[in-house]
Amino acid sequence: MENSKSSKFFKIDISIFIITCLYLLVPIVILLSFWFKWYISLPAVLAILFATFCLIKRYKSKTEEQYKNIFNLKKLAIVFLIIVIINVMSGAGGIFFQNWDYSGRNAILHDLINNEWPVKYDYSNLEYETASIGSNEGVLSYYFAYFLPGAVVGKLFGFNIASIFMLLWQILGTTLFFYFVFRKFNKVKIRYLLVFFMFGGIDVITKVISNAITGNTVSPIGLEHIDTANNYFCMSTFITQLFWVFNQSIPAWLVTILFVNEQKYENLGVYAALLVPYSPFPVIGIVIWFLIVIIFGFNLNEKITISRIKSLFSLSNIVAVLSVIPIGLLFMQNSSDKGFVLAKKMQEGDLYIALLMYVIYLILEFGIYAIIITKENRKKVISYFAIFAILPLFYLGGGLDLGNRATIPILVLLYLEIISFVDTAINNKWYIRLAILGVILCLSSVTNFNEFYRSIVRTYENKINNYSNYSDGYETFAEFENKECRIFIKNFVAPYNKDNFFYKRILK
Repeated sequence: MENSKSSKFFKIDISIFIITCLYLLVPIVILLSFWFKWYISLPAVLAILFATFCLIKRYKSKTEEQYKNIFNLKKLAIVFLIIVIINVMSGAGGIFFQNWDYSGRNAILHDLINNEWPVKYDYSNLEYETASIGSNEGVLSYYFAYFLPGAVVGKLFGFNIASIFMLLWQILGTTLFFYFVFRKFNKVKIRYLLVFFMFGGIDVITKVISNAITGNTVSPIGLEHIDTANNYFCMSTFITQLFWVFNQSIPAWLVTILFVNEQKYENLGVYAALLVPYSPFPVIGIVIWFLIVIIFGFNLNEKITISRIKSLFSLSNIVAVLSVIPIGLLFMQNSSDKGFVLAKKMQEGDLYIALLMYVIYLILEFGIYAIIITKENRKKVISYFAIFAILPLFYLGGGLDLGNRATIPILVLLYLEIISFVDTAINNKWYIRLAILGVILCLSSVTNFNEFYRSIVRTYENKINNYSNYSDGYETFAEFENKECRIFIKNFVAPYNKDNFFYKRILK
């Protein structure tokens, strides 16, 4: 029975939904408005606004009893406090130590603050940069939509205030994600947060095996980042995502959890469109899942129907997809490496080791979670496993970016199945299976322990040595000779050619 839309609970609920939509929408509107010519940006902005309005109009309420369970203020306050702590420790805002990836993230924020939009680079007097890009001009062509609200703040108040704003932005995104996790299950459970902290692959064992193969004696428990112990073949834990690739992961979490809460075919295109500007990689993962549910239904137990196809071609889906095409074209200006991992490894003479590590990946990254398979979730979990197995076999851009990022939405779906299994197992007294899952989660949590431990140790070291916690070695992509970013600069900067149709007719 649906609750009346006049209920105070529904008013709070839909307000949170609107805030979440705005969280995703505002950076997109800024990007469309300031990066593209007016005859492109104006219809695109109107289209994405219309599509989002349709999402809000279709939002369904819950029962009064369900809302009372969701709005458990004491538990929500505890959850929020924990969310604040983990986000501060992640390095956001520079209060705690920032990991290496922040060098690129901070350079993006600097360039967005210090340059006119669209951000362009003049390399005409820089021989190395011109040779690397293949042009004496470049354009920032990365997944920077997430940073745009902070960049607006930074233009007014400077980089440091912008960084603090990005911390608050990150806290807000994580909080919204957990609200919809609780909404999905109609209750607030601290154990849902605990599983979030612990969930991942058993990288600690993978690291031991990898060390044995390479002769490396580095300890797998401690300061080292072990999430990528298997290089191409890995899935980042949620904690790793917060500490390293928050700009891609948080939007993917939100879009996935909104989809799970509001399973409607007429919304699929809108959700995909809301994710495109934040990174094409998670879009690949979620679109693959959308194709599966289009064919087999949301519970994978139905055949495709004409009415389902008609729902897919809703006006909101169509205009939403059309609205982000210019952003997709911007990404396509990059010339990143791409290919099949095993073919590359064969060329390098490492095929045997790659196959061995792939088998280890299949077992230790997700195969171990077969313990949660039940009659009810079997088709879903096996489908997740199939996606996890296939995507990391391909690479695009950085060595492990495709498999590691495209699986983020599927990782969220598997996480939801795990906490659902825990609830079911507790109710049915499946204590042996719970114990096995507990051991798996304890082993997988070592990856996240290392992230927290390194954050604390490096922050303390910076404090006593009077060093900054900011990882800000690149500063800008306006010049990059002798900087580490030169290796993968094509991930961030595309050559600018005024005669190119995109730059001449679409980009400002």
